[in-house]
Amino acid sequence: MLFSHIGSGYYSSSYIDEDQGNKYLSITLNQAAKDSGVRISAQDGSSFGIKSLKLIVPQSLMADVKVIGYDSNGSPIASKTFNTALNDPFGSVQFSPEDGTLTFNAEWKNVSAVSLIKPTEGNFYFSLDDIVLQTNTLQFAANSDTGVKGDAITKLSSPALEGYAEASVELDVYLDDASVAFATVDSNAEGYYSVALPDLDDGEHTVTVRLRNSDDAGTSFTFTVDTKADAPAEIGLDSTYAIGDPADKVTSDFTPDITGTAEKGATVTLYNGEKKVGEAVANSLGNWKITTTELNDGPYSLTARQVDVAGNESAASAPLEFTVKSGRPSTPVLSESSDSGVKDDGITNDVNPTFTGTAAANATVSLLDSTGKVLGIGSANGDGNWSIRVGDNMTLDPEDRQPLKDGNYKIHAQVLAMGQGVENQPVILKSGIVRVEIDTVNPDAPHAPALAEASDSGTKGDNITNVTAPTLNGYGADAYGRVAIYADGKLVASTKANEEGVWSVKTDTLAVGKHTLTAVQFDAAGNVSQASEALELTVERAVSPTPTPIPPAVDNSVPVLVKPVTLPGGTIGREINVPIVTAGQTGASDISLVSSGGKALLTANLDVGLGLSASGGLVSGTDTMLKTLIGMIEAANKTSVTANIAKMIMDGEQYLDSLAIAQSLVVETMSLTGTTASSSAIDLVGIGGGQQIAVVVDGAAAPAATGVNLSNIDFAAIIGAINVHGGGNKVILSGDNAAQGFTVGSNGSKVFAGGGADMLNIDFGSATSAAVRAATVSTTATVISESVTTTLLHGGAGLDTAAFAGTAADYTIAHHGGYTLVSSKAAPDQVAKVVNVESLRFSDGVIAVESDAALHTLAGLYQDVLGRQADADGFAYWADRGDAGLSLGGVALELLSSAEGVARLGALDGNAAHDIGLLYRAVFDRTADAGGLDFWTGHMDKGMTLQEVADQLMHSAEIVGRQLDVADWDFTV
Repeated sequence: MLFSHIGSGYYSSSYIDEDQGNKYLSITLNQAAKDSGVRISAQDGSSFGIKSLKLIVPQSLMADVKVIGYDSNGSPIASKTFNTALNDPFGSVQFSPEDGTLTFNAEWKNVSAVSLIKPTEGNFYFSLDDIVLQTNTLQFAANSDTGVKGDAITKLSSPALEGYAEASVELDVYLDDASVAFATVDSNAEGYYSVALPDLDDGEHTVTVRLRNSDDAGTSFTFTVDTKADAPAEIGLDSTYAIGDPADKVTSDFTPDITGTAEKGATVTLYNGEKKVGEAVANSLGNWKITTTELNDGPYSLTARQVDVAGNESAASAPLEFTVKSGRPSTPVLSESSDSGVKDDGITNDVNPTFTGTAAANATVSLLDSTGKVLGIGSANGDGNWSIRVGDNMTLDPEDRQPLKDGNYKIHAQVLAMGQGVENQPVILKSGIVRVEIDTVNPDAPHAPALAEASDSGTKGDNITNVTAPTLNGYGADAYGRVAIYADGKLVASTKANEEGVWSVKTDTLAVGKHTLTAVQFDAAGNVSQASEALELTVERAVSPTPTPIPPAVDNSVPVLVKPVTLPGGTIGREINVPIVTAGQTGASDISLVSSGGKALLTANLDVGLGLSASGGLVSGTDTMLKTLIGMIEAANKTSVTANIAKMIMDGEQYLDSLAIAQSLVVETMSLTGTTASSSAIDLVGIGGGQQIAVVVDGAAAPAATGVNLSNIDFAAIIGAINVHGGGNKVILSGDNAAQGFTVGSNGSKVFAGGGADMLNIDFGSATSAAVRAATVSTTATVISESVTTTLLHGGAGLDTAAFAGTAADYTIAHHGGYTLVSSKAAPDQVAKVVNVESLRFSDGVIAVESDAALHTLAGLYQDVLGRQADADGFAYWADRGDAGLSLGGVALELLSSAEGVARLGALDGNAAHDIGLLYRAVFDRTADAGGLDFWTGHMDKGMTLQEVADQLMHSAEIVGRQLDVADWDFTV
């Protein structure tokens, strides 16, 4: 607002609202005598208010300023002095002249840096915002005006209203045609009031507000309540492009028109499952039509939902089912193996990415970019599936076989359809477009990690801490970039930066000592930056609080030494040492290894000839339980010559995965020592009652065949050539590469024996003896159902034996290639699943488990194609397929074409040279030699199939060296 100089230091301006009958507001400022204040006058008897008024003044006027209100006769009616410190708001003041109420809100601003004030030119600027000339109003409160704003329709059955009237008066509220007010409300000092309505029926309603006990017309508001929307109806498919009888609902249109009815003005959305494929607004008759987004060939079941003008959302309509048969290929999909970095974001660093899709069976498919350049050519198989790697086709021109450069691409597939054009001419059918960004540029390195203040123990800023899993902070990453932290070259943490590239993460546990910590970041394409500058961090051992002394104990004259110890997961436990119990001593019994609340959770009983060194405690929390148990397994295996640490850790993790998050766990590791006595044993007894207990028993220094008897133990990792009895409860036993003995009941226990020549015993209870049966297991499988009490006996690598009480005739035995099922005839609901065990021992003899050369080849094929040992069920599946007539070549091709095989070695694409080369890699783990490649491609040119080539390779002399001997089988389950 520009103020004009009217003489004697006075400046004046006015606001005129023509829509309100030329009502205006006059404002006068006396610059020369600021104590006289700002003169604000309401003219011609009006009643109105100013919602927001901001004064912008020169630096010279920055002082205490008085604002004075005047009535239309020029008489002062109210004043207020405001402190005008820089940028200090000075609030509001309300004037009440005879002819109405004037509300004034003002705020000083320092504008010394803004050239708005030009006093020398006789002008004074004065800004005025949002002047509102108030009239009596009634309308929906903002949160009750659902759907289209301002249309007087709501989906709420009890909406709230708000209005404006005279200040501080009582108002009667009438609903519809009622002659009696249903409520009385008060307007506030500014004239505003609100009305809460009762539950109303759907339909039109009128609310009238009058002054209390007044017969004036008052202010009315008519509105509609609409609380529901029915599902769209009469959904149909446009028949213009129908193939055959329209009633069959088959169309050649891949963007078909879908029609239906809804409420007028409603927004209708069409869905394919949960994916939106189109939207429209129903016309005044309620009719709507949606042209869908591009649809691939295939069956569809579309549903529609409507949101009416009141904001009600309907349920889904009845599905419209139809089939698209346009003949065009499906939109290409970036293969999982090429989708580097963040999955499904359309960004990759693979410059020769592979795309997959579907087309007509055996069709030739071309892959093109938006310029029409051919990126690859391939063939759909008999099921219509195709896979094309950009540039990986020798029929392309050399320049078309080049890798893609960094940038954005629009890629589509196309086929040449014969006889579908005008006069049966061929026509090109194009797929939809997939957008892909190629990005091979590595991101910048983030800033060096810094130790978080909360993890910086002792002297701040010295990069020395006793926190073994410290929190690190950093910045300089890309927005939402993934950051990885390495300690001495080993990954110890990863996290995601925020929108400003700032990140914070807690590391894995770091060993005591000096560490070099760096950060790298990965972008969405999977590109990795250089390492950041390093943080040189020293982790010191924390000084443990002095524990309450534990008095020495004596058990049957055997001293038991106890002291506190920090467990691998950071929990404080206790260490217990019992020297070897010598002759003349009666043994050590009921030694409390772990206790809580004065109650023993785990106890040990030692025979003469054994000693014990143990440590452990009660831990909780998923992370702590994992670190404690795995740390104990790692420590116990460090010096073991029969260690199988990776297997034991996997078994331990499988056990921990079965625990509830809120469970606590007793974890104990122990080392046994002893004399040459062979009959010595240790009993480990848990408290039971649902308390989970895991133990690591190192018997490498104990006498051979030392016994370990478990009771109420849930997991045991066993090191050394000792014998373990699992007791009567369900237990998981994990062995190493020593020759060990395991005994469990038929109660659902699991034995993972490891790599030695192990003896696995299972107790089915008493079995009835019968006649001796034949000395080999038939390969014709007897049907045995795996029950809820299936007990697993997994021999692992090596030549292992499973032992059963009674004669062979007391059991039913079924061979499945990858495993054998044994059930007791006396208790047929109890089953032993025997995996990687080479013989079954009974009281009347030993039975060898048959395995022919084809199974050796199959085991080796898993290793070569999938890079791993077979899983028992999968191995049995392929063995059964072989028995049903599938050749080894067929098995090789199906394994190679599996998702796991494609991810590891790549996909077959129908090109003979490419596919034979892939077979060589899969079967022989080498590149095809030129002579062999020419030989087999020549045979395929003459009609030999790829499966026939695979069969020949699988029976070649070279395959013998790729077989995996039974003793080396270690199937997963």
